[in-house]
Amino acid sequence: MEHDKPETNKPKKLLVVSKKGKPVDDYSVTKIVYDTDKLNIGFHQDRLCFQIYHPDLKEQVLTFDVVEAVAAMMRIPKMLLDKEIWKIKITNKDKDIQPIKAFYWLTGGNDEWSTLNNYTNNWSTACIFFEDKLGKELQCGIKKCNTLGEICKLLERRFNLGRLYELALANGLAK
Repeated sequence: MEHDKPETNKPKKLLVVSKKGKPVDDYSVTKIVYDTDKLNIGFHQDRLCFQIYHPDLKEQVLTFDVVEAVAAMMRIPKMLLDKEIWKIKITNKDKDIQPIKAFYWLTGGNDEWSTLNNYTNNWSTACIFFEDKLGKELQCGIKKCNTLGEICKLLERRFNLGRLYELALANGLAK
């Protein structure tokens, strides 16, 4: 897939649909950088916008948070294998993140937080813990990243499930 396609005059719409199939909101994307039936990445007001549809996530993810998008995509094995995704460059505007969004997916996402198979507290309690313990570290780490692939490597190295679970276990948040 070629990422430097010429911009079209007609912006593409990324449509947010509720679980009942009714439109909730849409975003005009001025340039598409990746477009498949499971993942759309484009620019909206000079920031990357991600729309991820995949049954493994149990919901559609629409976000401007690059770390949340990468963490969600990491839960989908086929996306991890697609080298084109990971070459996409990010800007300084894209580095404005909310760490708890990434921690949600990194700790198990909908599969874990709807069942609590491994944790003793619900997400609203756990998110405060992860934000306090690791939020600043993630925000500092993202500043050095220039591509989605570099973010993926950062998350795999420093914010992997093993580290997050051990931290939760040591602090009474995990079984």
